[in-house]
Amino acid sequence: MKDIYNILLQKKYRDLLIVLEDKNLENYLFEIFSMGFGNVGIISKKVPFLSNLEMIENIFLPLMYRENISLQNCYIKFKFFIEILGLEDVLWLRKERLTDEELLKCMLLRALCVESEIIFLEYPVRKDFDLIRKILESLKIKYYLWVVITTDNLSSFKDIDFERFFL
Repeated sequence: MKDIYNILLQKKYRDLLIVLEDKNLENYLFEIFSMGFGNVGIISKKVPFLSNLEMIENIFLPLMYRENISLQNCYIKFKFFIEILGLEDVLWLRKERLTDEELLKCMLLRALCVESEIIFLEYPVRKDFDLIRKILESLKIKYYLWVVITTDNLSSFKDIDFERFFL
């Protein structure tokens, strides 16, 4: 298991398509990114938004907690991303009122707020991958996209020019 962590560290500065052949590694892989790999922006259904909070609170809560920054200062700090993602009108809504695309963009905003060079995207459908990639490419900052898919979905991503890493 430690070998996987070390191999991924060596691939840090590239876009990566991680093809999960062994489902038993799924939890381990998620733990690497959520706890052991440093600041990685995570887009995953395993990191849900809370129903009793508005989106702005859901997005900035980790940052407010870790860095002791007020909600207002978080908004000011990441206003650039909020505007690019077109989320001004949905930040004060709860997750149940958002479309799937708005939820995905909110997950991306939360991932960008980690201020990491790596965005970890877990099990996307191709349409969601394309949207995230297009947005990241439009930013003036280089982000590396690490995408986890299963072997069943590999054919949907065959034209992606990312380095492939099979687990």
